[in-house]
Amino acid sequence: MTDNRARLEALGRERLNAVYQRDEWAARVAQIDAEILSLAEPGDTIDVGGEPAYIIATGAHRWDEKRAREVLPEALVQMLTVTETKLDRKLAQAKLPPDLYRQACVEGKPTIRAAK
Repeated sequence: MTDNRARLEALGRERLNAVYQRDEWAARVAQIDAEILSLAEPGDTIDVGGEPAYIIATGAHRWDEKRAREVLPEALVQMLTVTETKLDRKLAQAKLPPDLYRQACVEGKPTIRAAK
């Protein structure tokens, strides 16, 4: 690593700047999106240069089991209830020796994290 220290420092500095700029841009995009959504309705399109660039889509409908139990009749809740056999990760972590638990895990790719 000593041969690459200067290059790594330069890349680290460049990455800090890029992350800062990304965060600034992400905040601005969020502001723009909020204003667009306050002015437009689902189904509207936004044209840029005479061409459609964006469409306002309805929010995704995601299954919510708790809500389903609140709104569905008990007969339907029973009909939709299933039992699934699966290994419990938390139980495995609590009961297995660490080495054996790690063997049952998949290691993700390396990531870069802030040092602070």
